[in-house]
Amino acid sequence: MMFPWYVWLGLGLVLFVFATFTTFIWWRIGDQWADAEYKKFGHGGGGPVDISKATVIADLDSQSEPVVIEGMDGGGGDEPSDEKTG
Repeated sequence: MMFPWYVWLGLGLVLFVFATFTTFIWWRIGDQWADAEYKKFGHGGGGPVDISKATVIADLDSQSEPVVIEGMDGGGGDEPSDEKTG
């Protein structure tokens, strides 16, 4: 038994309205959850990462010790940096 075109159109519209309504409800609940997490933990950005003693592994397959590079702070050694810090 095949339904006429207007039945399919009506079912499509009902599905569209239901999906839209459900998405807005889900979005509102998720937004409330995100606000609660923000209040609990803050923005989560943290400060700048200290890479002054970064460990660089040249080849993951090699058995040699990793190389520790000193002074990778972006300032070019002991010279003062022109970067603005926050």
